[in-house]
Amino acid sequence: MSGAGGRRLGRGLLLLVLVVSSGLADEAPQPDARLGNVMWRAPDPAVWTTTLDNGWVVFRAAVPEGQSVVLRVAPGSALLGEFRGQFDRWVGQDLKGSVITARGEPLAQTSQSGYPLLRQAVTSIGPGGVTFRWYLGLNPGDRFEMLAYAASNEALYQGWAPRAVELINTIRFVNLVGELVPAGAAAPAAAEPTTPGQPVTQPVPAGPAPKAPGPRALPAGQKGLDGLFFWLETWMLGGSLSLSHQHLVLRPNGQAFRGCPPGGLENFDFDRLAQLDPKRSGYYSLVGDKLHFEPLQGNQEVLEFAREPGPDLSLNGFFAKKVGKFPADYRFDGWYEAARSAGGGGAYVAQVRTFRFHRDGTFSSGALGVVSTAEAGAGSELRNDGRYQLSGNTITLSHADGRVEVLCAFPYPEKDELPPHHLNIDGAMFKRVE
Repeated sequence: MSGAGGRRLGRGLLLLVLVVSSGLADEAPQPDARLGNVMWRAPDPAVWTTTLDNGWVVFRAAVPEGQSVVLRVAPGSALLGEFRGQFDRWVGQDLKGSVITARGEPLAQTSQSGYPLLRQAVTSIGPGGVTFRWYLGLNPGDRFEMLAYAASNEALYQGWAPRAVELINTIRFVNLVGELVPAGAAAPAAAEPTTPGQPVTQPVPAGPAPKAPGPRALPAGQKGLDGLFFWLETWMLGGSLSLSHQHLVLRPNGQAFRGCPPGGLENFDFDRLAQLDPKRSGYYSLVGDKLHFEPLQGNQEVLEFAREPGPDLSLNGFFAKKVGKFPADYRFDGWYEAARSAGGGGAYVAQVRTFRFHRDGTFSSGALGVVSTAEAGAGSELRNDGRYQLSGNTITLSHADGRVEVLCAFPYPEKDELPPHHLNIDGAMFKRVE
């Protein structure tokens, strides 16, 4: 599919095309838990913990401390007015207080049971940091129901999507199929109270994001580091080997940012990042063979540290390269592609993103996504075009619809390999195709 929805969808937010048989299909597993109009099959507690939070059913994934994957099911209500209008109001309220960095247009679909669905993907920055989300609105009969999936980073967002789809596919609605489960049966326990109306994808802060303190010097005798460092980490997720791209900005005055800096390296503004993303903004210190990263909000991270020949480092035993820069106003011809996939629980999710750059300063991009389950599958295609400017470690994409994105970019592995064999844009690694 192409059009306005595709043009407005941002980086990394390829809309996952859910095969929502959610109660939505006759073959859905028999539910054994219920709250109000919603019934579901209780998931494995070793995979998802289930609580009740301000009337919402909240499924929290078993991920490492400091990370978050959450699937929320809203209490639901009678449909008030138009389905799209109620969906937009609900999403807007849920994102209140957040900065939207990428948003896809709501996509209309029909469930296997014949009622309307709306899907939307959003990336936002709030007091809790960056969150990758998708929303699923359902209109079974005269009801409005809402599901929201969110993760604290893109790797988790993609990796846990099949499990979320599997859980969604167990949901059924009383007003459509009757009381298969008695009212209140196996209702989840209440969670610790949170502020009403606040999203629960991240802990609710006690107040506004902290103001960044002024620059502070590294301890005497320490040689400050300067640059954006990139490395690859591997770990096991669900019995499969997973790969994660890691980024760390270090400044000589001790300032640090854990990720690819929004707006590009040339526009690095620590005070602004500290307000928008305090969990990834902070300070670092070198203590023996350890690099300590202290975020303004959250727990300290300690990385094993060593210097490699030249400007590069070793972090946690992985080679961390100080990334190179592009020449000023660099233009080139090249087609680049990035592919990701994840599977589990009978579901499979895949996405392919492409960029084609031209020497005249124009670009075209595309995104193709597929989701499949044992019962069915679906996909979507999004296309975009516009003009680009590339200098140093910043790329500006001026889209045909008037939207402008300013993103971090760097060549990999060598700065003098132009056009580069790999191109990293806003944390996503693209490989040259031709």
